[in-house]
Amino acid sequence: MKKKGMLAALSLLLLLTGCWDSRQIEKLSIAIGLALDKGEDDKKVKLTYQFLVPKKIGQDGSAQDPSKVVSTSGNTVHQTIRS
Repeated sequence: MKKKGMLAALSLLLLLTGCWDSRQIEKLSIAIGLALDKGEDDKKVKLTYQFLVPKKIGQDGSAQDPSKVVSTSGNTVHQTIRS
């Protein structure tokens, strides 16, 4: 009887994983592009991200681009990523 209980508990543990951290896809930021360039000064670094905006995909009658472009700059690559 004890083996059946342990087997049932183990099977429940395996079947019920992954349900606790679900997120709506509309709230996610999905990076689809990344560019690293020299800034205006030769000492600066410019980082450009392209994000997918899931809310804009598949809207009827919408001719909008389903992506968003964000650029940041800094003295180092690490500083640029953190800003």
